[in-house]
Amino acid sequence: MEFYVTQYALTKGILKYDEHNTKSISICEDGYVNIVDTSEDWHIFKIGKDCYETVEDARRKAEHMRLAKIRNLEKKLEKLKSLTFFEEGENR
Repeated sequence: MEFYVTQYALTKGILKYDEHNTKSISICEDGYVNIVDTSEDWHIFKIGKDCYETVEDARRKAEHMRLAKIRNLEKKLEKLKSLTFFEEGENR
């Protein structure tokens, strides 16, 4: 069983959890997966939101996240470009 975590895709990339880097993986009935890694840290992810069972689905989600971040940054950039400053007492 392997899971591809996209929760941190924009900072750490897609993380793969499988039998090689975990002590246990358990799927809960509520759609979450509990992962205990080799350093015994617990991770809980929502399947279909934070992690995926196929690398293709994880890549699709990561790409969606990347494009959304780019759109957000472009909006911020346009706002900064249109920003003007006035001296005290000057009319706007």
